[in-house]
Amino acid sequence: AVLALARPTSNVAADTPGAVVVLIDRSASMAAEDEEGVSRLEVAKEELRERLRALPGQVVVSLVAFDAKAHVLLSRSANRRECLRLIDEIQPRPMEGRPELARAAVARLAALDVGAVVWHAGDQALTMPEDDALAKHYGFLNVALESPVNAGITGFQIRPAPLERDRYECFVQVAASAANSTPVVASLEVSLEGRLAQLREVELEPGTSTSLVLPLEGLRGQELRLQLAAPGDCLGWDDAVVVPLPEVKPLLVAWFAEDADPFTELAMTSLIEAGRIEMLRGDPTAWPMENAPDVYVFEHWLPEEWPKDRPCACACCRGMDCRTRVFER
Repeated sequence: AVLALARPTSNVAADTPGAVVVLIDRSASMAAEDEEGVSRLEVAKEELRERLRALPGQVVVSLVAFDAKAHVLLSRSANRRECLRLIDEIQPRPMEGRPELARAAVARLAALDVGAVVWHAGDQALTMPEDDALAKHYGFLNVALESPVNAGITGFQIRPAPLERDRYECFVQVAASAANSTPVVASLEVSLEGRLAQLREVELEPGTSTSLVLPLEGLRGQELRLQLAAPGDCLGWDDAVVVPLPEVKPLLVAWFAEDADPFTELAMTSLIEAGRIEMLRGDPTAWPMENAPDVYVFEHWLPEEWPKDRPCACACCRGMDCRTRVFER
């Protein structure tokens, strides 16, 4: 009778979940921005804030963020303020997203409470079979751009040009995202110490890449900057490379001669004066060496065991026996 007169009520709706597991993508793709400069992660965070504020206070919440790995930031807590604070602190990371690695953590957290649901905010949904137990409680908040455009630098390496002082060769690979709907024309600007050194344009079909080898001339320590630009590019993280020019070390040559030819000596001396090589000179009695050079040069003499770990050259200008041994080896 007391209960009937009191008419107890509850503010929990019939469709209110027993618990919520929030999964948020913070990989590099979530840094993509729309025309107004708003990133996908900011859109996802705002959507989650609104949903969490609408939940009754007694609903427990877990928070999982993922990039290349899954990180449980909050586990089964009714402290809504703490959850919102942690969401505000999430920032995109320059890593590839691995949502499949987050699935195990989310599934275990959801299994701890009856009626738990999963809210996944990102640009790519989890893939799972329809009969998966998690699929019945899984909801995806898609924040991906409708027509994303992205081109970026996917490979880079620089090395000194062989036998060239203050000259370098720069390898660059540029690729277009497979999500692009049309081909893009990207421009690659190469600058040294803030001065434009080269400008290249490449046309890229969706999902394709191209490689460039750029000759450069500069001094050790100068700042090399590569900047890629494409119309409508929504992701700027993969558009730039900034490195100092490496130190150019001369080639270390070990010259072994039993009867040195003056013309060979003249050629070696000119390379030394130009700063292209450093030379170690010895006769056959100094063989083998303790420390291997970059290149071996043999003249009118060959070792019984041919070096296999370094390039070798024969500087003989006469004597068929020596040449025949070189060809045989």
